[in-house]
Amino acid sequence: MDRMHDFMQSEQISPGFGDGGAHGSMIQDAVGATHSLTHWVRDRTQGVTGRFPIEVIVKKQTADVAEVFGLTDRGQLTVGMKADLNCFDLAAMKVNEPYMMTDTGPGVELERWTQTVEGYKLTLVSGVATFRDGQSTGAFPGTLARNPARNESAYQGIAWDVSTDFEGFVPDFVDASNNALDGFGDRGGSAAARLLRETIEKEEEKKQAAKL
Repeated sequence: MDRMHDFMQSEQISPGFGDGGAHGSMIQDAVGATHSLTHWVRDRTQGVTGRFPIEVIVKKQTADVAEVFGLTDRGQLTVGMKADLNCFDLAAMKVNEPYMMTDTGPGVELERWTQTVEGYKLTLVSGVATFRDGQSTGAFPGTLARNPARNESAYQGIAWDVSTDFEGFVPDFVDASNNALDGFGDRGGSAAARLLRETIEKEEEKKQAAKL
């Protein structure tokens, strides 16, 4: 993972991953922050590049992320900031084995991977304890966070220009007589995106071959 170490030295890189659960039956990304601490700060022994100081990884996962999203009221332990805080025992931190679980709701049964971690002593959101020693307190003080620099009118009225059902959708670069997306109405956007990319690449190859 030396190359990953090289990436993470950049101030433009924040460790983490998330796809909103779109691939929950294939991957598990909720432990990314804990892995950054256990692997990159504490456990890494192989490779030639070594580990990171704890303050570097903590900054990447707090202040740097807040800055990216324009959340100027959090990310640092400073007077006047929101009291969002994680207290952890680095020596006791552990990423446990992933396991499959099934979420059920009204008309929904979703099977997905999940994973737990250990070593967190206290989690505060706006100064309110939400977890103590890994156990939920039952408090939910969090609210929806919005970028204060957002322009809510910027994308109004264009939703149908950038998204639609896959069934019957024929992009300009797909021959209507051989619609590559037929049958994709019940499949994910990633699968459709891969197919569209392959279609575009094949069209480009044809154009290059015709020029030769």
